[in-house]
Amino acid sequence: MAGSDGSGCSGGDSVGAGLQRFYDAHDFGRNGGADTRVAFLHLGPLRIPFPNGRQRRALLYVHDVNHLVTGYDTGWRGEACLAAWELRTRSWGGRFTLWLLVSTAIAWGLVICPRGMFGGWRLGRRTRGVLSLPLTRDELLALPLRDLRARLGFGAA
Repeated sequence: MAGSDGSGCSGGDSVGAGLQRFYDAHDFGRNGGADTRVAFLHLGPLRIPFPNGRQRRALLYVHDVNHLVTGYDTGWRGEACLAAWELRTRSWGGRFTLWLLVSTAIAWGLVICPRGMFGGWRLGRRTRGVLSLPLTRDELLALPLRDLRARLGFGAA
């Protein structure tokens, strides 16, 4: 994996179990914050609120699964590297609001970790995004993580 997502999940865990451990490890709550209308950007000791729109709430779990499959953490550098990967894999299709968030992470990442972002871009060249698979949310969450990673091009199961 590219980094450590801090979830402590193994490849044999289901994506859903790994996702819940990811949420627990980062104190994100049961649905990773998808139930709230306001999300927070953490900038050092500051918590900057921003609207947690309908589209972001509906697909936040996919972004978090992207952390699990790539291994990028949730710090500024990990988010920037993941944004480069999401851009290269066209993870969000025509979802403008989500691309706006990715663009913000990319702009910040170009300042703090351009090499890491290039690594995310290169990783995206040989892998695919989660939404490229014809799976319902329930089907995705039931898959073993190692199987999902294999389907996305991260190596053999």
